[in-house]
Amino acid sequence: MQIEFMISLKEQYMNAIENKTKLHEFRRRFSKINHNFYSLIYVSAPISKITAIIKFNPPLEGNIDDMLALRQTHSFSNDQAIINYFKGSKTCHALPISQIHILKNPIPLNKLRDLVPNFAPPQSYFRIDNDKYSVIIDY
Repeated sequence: MQIEFMISLKEQYMNAIENKTKLHEFRRRFSKINHNFYSLIYVSAPISKITAIIKFNPPLEGNIDDMLALRQTHSFSNDQAIINYFKGSKTCHALPISQIHILKNPIPLNKLRDLVPNFAPPQSYFRIDNDKYSVIIDY
């Protein structure tokens, strides 16, 4: 498995993914890729840990109406939240969740900073530099 990204999520969204009430991760922007990919999941404060690895199917791209149609497969969100989130976005992205692996030993922020000098959690996401982040992936 090659991990391509680190994605930051709020705790409530990660909980919904774990509970399978959230089947897509919605993003205003995302990389132009058209293949399945793996991502480390960093849950933001107050958790501040990498808690999971998620396999995503190829990202879907569309408009707000397309995202609203996808949202119908969720019990987590509502239409107004999707409309508010994507307001002003020309292109909308949905990352279909394929598999979830919850880490038995989540990696806390202080350990991440020990493993990777100058580590800064992603604001949204970033592409993994495998040379720099191999210590996390192998952890």
